[in-house]
Amino acid sequence: MATNDWSGVHPQAIVDPSAKLADNVTVGPWSYIGPGVEIGEGTEILSHVVIKGPTVIGRNNRISSSPVSAKNARTRNTLVS
Repeated sequence: MATNDWSGVHPQAIVDPSAKLADNVTVGPWSYIGPGVEIGEGTEILSHVVIKGPTVIGRNNRISSSPVSAKNARTRNTLVS
């Protein structure tokens, strides 16, 4: 797991230097990733998401600050606000 691969982090996002972001993680604008957070490969954090630690998120997730309708959800989503 690569630590703090900043290439996928929007300039308006805040990621604590101790957070661990795997390869191919994207973090959208106005999101906050705090200390003690680990995010798995291929995960997409959309805008306005706040994730505080201790939290471990697996790979290939799409996390939004908006609720997902169960009718439209194909997989179980972890919503973090």
